[in-house]
Amino acid sequence: LRSWPLGTVSKFSVPATNNGRVYVGTRDGNLMAFGAPTTQALQGAAVGFGDVAVGATGSATATLTATRAVTVTAVSAAAPFAASTTTQGLPVTLAAGQTLTVPVTYRPTTWGANTGTLSLTTDQGTIAFGLSGTGTQAGLAATPASLDWGDMAVGSSETLTVGVTNTSASTET
Repeated sequence: LRSWPLGTVSKFSVPATNNGRVYVGTRDGNLMAFGAPTTQALQGAAVGFGDVAVGATGSATATLTATRAVTVTAVSAAAPFAASTTTQGLPVTLAAGQTLTVPVTYRPTTWGANTGTLSLTTDQGTIAFGLSGTGTQAGLAATPASLDWGDMAVGSSETLTVGVTNTSASTET
């Protein structure tokens, strides 16, 4: 553990973080940065599936590039996403610059947005990449699904609100 003198740090200033660094503003107008950015052993973009009908399966491929030598021993994703064994088989050792392709599927069980994580277990720890998709279903949905006015006196009134959402990828009439 190491510490650094912060000088005239603003008393109630909230530190900011970005790219593995901590930034602290001082009362005299300076910005101090601590830490060093780190680079994961695998780099790649998040996988987006777009709109997929409920009960159907969307497929995509995560293409990951090694920034240094790394051994991948397992891949996984939680439902409604699933990761298949890579085309190279596991475990696989990659040198810097080599790529790994991981087939990923998305099978929504209900309408709405889903996010998840593609996790790779490596000799350098677990590395995660984002997964996203939207389950669609023909029709409209009400939120809340039911309304309850409770006990009402004769002649009184009460207003309740319901939202209506198009759960499909096409126009509903």
